[in-house]
Amino acid sequence: MNYLLFYFLISSQTPKVINAKKTVITPRIDGFIEDCWAYGDSVSDFVQYCPKFGDNPSERTVVYILQDKDNIYVAFRCYYSTEKPFIDLGGKEDRITLYLDTFNSKREAYCFSVTISGLNDNMQVFNNGKDFVDTWDCVWFYNVRLYNNRYEVEMKIPFKAIRYKKGLNEWEINFRRFIGKNSESDYWSIEKNGLRVSDFGLLKDITPHCSELYIKAYPVGILRYENRLYLGLGGDASWDFLPSAGVSFTFFPDFAQIEGRPI
Repeated sequence: MNYLLFYFLISSQTPKVINAKKTVITPRIDGFIEDCWAYGDSVSDFVQYCPKFGDNPSERTVVYILQDKDNIYVAFRCYYSTEKPFIDLGGKEDRITLYLDTFNSKREAYCFSVTISGLNDNMQVFNNGKDFVDTWDCVWFYNVRLYNNRYEVEMKIPFKAIRYKKGLNEWEINFRRFIGKNSESDYWSIEKNGLRVSDFGLLKDITPHCSELYIKAYPVGILRYENRLYLGLGGDASWDFLPSAGVSFTFFPDFAQIEGRPI
């Protein structure tokens, strides 16, 4: 009986919520969180995942959300009380990450990450957080700036750069801060089983109004030597004709070089 009660309490926990408030003042993506961000919703109740699961984070983090008809804006204010964050191009440096499940699939999500040295990465998350695919790419904007007691990161992600379910005004969302000095990972919404899309919080009142036809094209060149020099030219293109659907094309492929990848 006690086990059933415990299971019910765990399974019925209310997810964390942040609201996407609309702004008429476009934030400048320069690494400085200006006054207009104060009109948006914000969260700071992060939880340490490692090295000590469930503890309070060693440093305070505040995340702000805004939107207009074309973009979603996210800003991280990451405080540090003692040592300044250090730059380590080997992958150990401080960084922040945004996760967006734009279909409420509880299985797949977009991932956007920025380090304090200004490096960025974007990936797709599959299989409820167990798999990451870094072949996905899109156009988005960010900036980071270091201050005496904190660093700040601003992001602008165009709605036309991602796919989403039309008419759905609630997405699933999560935030992560990695602190390099003690290899600490802090999440806004996390459980003991690690990063799982099904454990994300809710982003409410998201209302994208993007209607453009989003077309991407990438030229491809292959140079190899097999008894003679061979140059192959081709290209990849994709067309997202709906917010939730699109098609991809390959022109003049070298079939020996094609790799399978999720769409």
